[in-house]
Amino acid sequence: MAHQLAAEGAAVLVLVDWHAERLAAAATAIREKTPQVKIDSHVVDLGRRGSSMPSSPTSAGPMRRWTCSSTTPASACSAASTR
Repeated sequence: MAHQLAAEGAAVLVLVDWHAERLAAAATAIREKTPQVKIDSHVVDLGRRGSSMPSSPTSAGPMRRWTCSSTTPASACSAASTR
């Protein structure tokens, strides 16, 4: 969908994925085809795959906030605990 939005003239795209390498590949491919589009990418894990949601935020364990920008290589993204 992001490729189509860029091709149709979107000025800005915000890409979100939990897989840093896949996200970087998608952002790079879009930049190569549509360099005029500003892309912000964020590596985040929005859920706990394979388990049910916890009954309270404190039982989930530490959450992580990942920081990436459109110029940051996926390998350089940083994580910080947000307890």
